[in-house]
Amino acid sequence: MSYISNGFRLAKAATQFSTFHSHKLGAVIMRRRSVIAVGWNGEKENPLQKKYNRYRGFDVDTSANKIHAECMAVINLIKTDIDPKDCDIFIYREHKNGNPSPAKPCIACMKLLQETKINNIYFTISENEYGCIKRGSLIEE
Repeated sequence: MSYISNGFRLAKAATQFSTFHSHKLGAVIMRRRSVIAVGWNGEKENPLQKKYNRYRGFDVDTSANKIHAECMAVINLIKTDIDPKDCDIFIYREHKNGNPSPAKPCIACMKLLQETKINNIYFTISENEYGCIKRGSLIEE
């Protein structure tokens, strides 16, 4: 199995832990072929998510700042001594019907991943298609 296929397979497995009801996202941060950190979206609020939600134009003091899969994975990555520049993140979004859906990170998570200096950001687009944003690429505003 290729590195990219394996990354998406593992990110899909992480969606099973999601507590978000409308869709499930899973994220896996890998270095070479090793899993370094895992995350999923959920109903619990998080201060780091709150910090970055301001890039989404939210009133972060009155809005729910529920954790995104990417944010949880980065929090778990920070607990290690591994350089994020050596890591890639794979993000898988599963629709209620079980099919993969577009999982391009929101502007808040893109900013977080950019500042963390994750190497490549891979995300699902459809069942047989994925996108990749390389470190240093411009963030869409």
